[in-house]
Amino acid sequence: LRRWTLNLAYELMEEFPMMDRSAAFRQSHVVRRLLEALGKGIVEFEYLKVNGEWRTAVGTLSEELIPPQDMPSERNLPKQRNNPLVFCYYDLERRGWRSFRAQQVRTD
Repeated sequence: LRRWTLNLAYELMEEFPMMDRSAAFRQSHVVRRLLEALGKGIVEFEYLKVNGEWRTAVGTLSEELIPPQDMPSERNLPKQRNNPLVFCYYDLERRGWRSFRAQQVRTD
């Protein structure tokens, strides 16, 4: 996980040159902890939408909590999986897959 966190921090600094090293590492730790929590159960978090407003989401990545009909197949993977700064999660309120960008998420 250290290597993953380090790689994400460098991806953030490369994509956003105005983000300093300290901020990139803090944000990569936020994302890592969020993804770990999503994998274990239900999590409430916020992310910045494309239109500039903050959205509170309730989601998961736990297979036990995602309805079987909504589980992705190899042909039907959630979008944006090929971007290292975009992460998908299952939105329990909207009953569908959503995504957030690593630099635009907070968990406080």
